[in-house]
Amino acid sequence: MTGAAYGSSYVPGAPTPTVVIVGPSGADYSLDNGVTWASLDPRTYWAVSFASPSAGWAAGPEGRIAKLELR
Repeated sequence: MTGAAYGSSYVPGAPTPTVVIVGPSGADYSLDNGVTWASLDPRTYWAVSFASPSAGWAAGPEGRIAKLELR
């Protein structure tokens, strides 16, 4: 991710230390506690939270709420 990270969430129940970050340039995730990153979604988000690997939610501009899943 380039630019600012506006929110982050560890993913409870993931088999490895997994974290998701969000910001104006989208959502990225790391399966190794932040050592390497991959893109999850290119849309802008302001906040993110996960309840499990299959139940995460991100909020973005204009009231957009998206369900995010890591598999």
